[in-house]
Amino acid sequence: MSTPSRFYRQFLSSLGVEATIKAEYDKDHSTRQNFYSFLNKTAQMFEYDGLPSTLPAIALERILQNTGGATIVRVDNKSTGYGPSFTSYLSMTSEDVPLYAFPVNFAEAPDPYGEPFQVIVTSPGFKPTLSHTYEINKDAVVIRNDTYMRGLAHIHFKYAALLTEAEISLQSTLVTLRDHMTFIVKTKQQKTAVDQYLADLAAGKYGAIMAADLGSPLQPIAHDGRTNAVELAVNGIQAIKSAWYNEIGLNPSFSLKREYTSAQEIDTNTDLLMPIIDDMLRCREIGVEQINDMFGTHITVRKSSAWAIKQQETDLTLEAQEAEAHTQVGGEEDVQSVDGGGDSNGENKDDKDDS
Repeated sequence: MSTPSRFYRQFLSSLGVEATIKAEYDKDHSTRQNFYSFLNKTAQMFEYDGLPSTLPAIALERILQNTGGATIVRVDNKSTGYGPSFTSYLSMTSEDVPLYAFPVNFAEAPDPYGEPFQVIVTSPGFKPTLSHTYEINKDAVVIRNDTYMRGLAHIHFKYAALLTEAEISLQSTLVTLRDHMTFIVKTKQQKTAVDQYLADLAAGKYGAIMAADLGSPLQPIAHDGRTNAVELAVNGIQAIKSAWYNEIGLNPSFSLKREYTSAQEIDTNTDLLMPIIDDMLRCREIGVEQINDMFGTHITVRKSSAWAIKQQETDLTLEAQEAEAHTQVGGEEDVQSVDGGGDSNGENKDDKDDS
């Protein structure tokens, strides 16, 4: 956030990395860091089995989440004349199908419903450079990240930018807590002296403003309404992170206003979260099925990490609700049966008395 500490610079230097953080808060750098932090968290949303070595899951998910879709094609010397220039790190087996994923680049010609039926693949990672037009569902499969191929990058960037703003607010609040005064300056000389004083505060140094540097007295103004500024800033950060988790189908464990949230509201919120990840899973299942049919592979996909745990919790909740509903229905039937038997006994007793 501020000038990198000596320890941080030494740590980066030991790794051969130069500390490039600017002296002032670098919003672009912070937003970029938050963005990639979000990407790291969603990289493990899904788990695959049966992928060929030429199609790593991390590469496939990176393309899907960043661009909204992936084109899967077979590329080998026998069928296309193209060969990868990076086979040194690929340990292909004789059973591997040389499948590769590329960002989706639709050709302009659409079908009657406006859906393109051709994709253009260009990649310098092959010799010669791969540049070919494939027909979808004939020699290429397009996997959607979601129904409308929006991806997750735009979601990550939105909340990364908001989180950066909140972090700046928290940092500036913590710094201003060291001095509860703001100064009104009238000359450049005064501004220079006050700027140096504030810079020292930001660096964790306490100091004073020499009267000789002012020319005329300063006009200080006390800060108002800062008693809960840190709490507000922290709550703002938690609210932004909570909204981001909701966007990607998770309920965060933040305690923000939990005391004011009922269990029913939490369950309702969970119901609203699940369709997001379910749509992404369904798109992948459809794409994987098409790949298996076209190329003879046996690839499967399922939820992973926290999303798999969330699915298990949801399934257990649904099972408990169904069992409870079944128990209630069975109890009502038993009550009706008892009531009916009582009426029958009563009628028989009356008939016996009459006789």
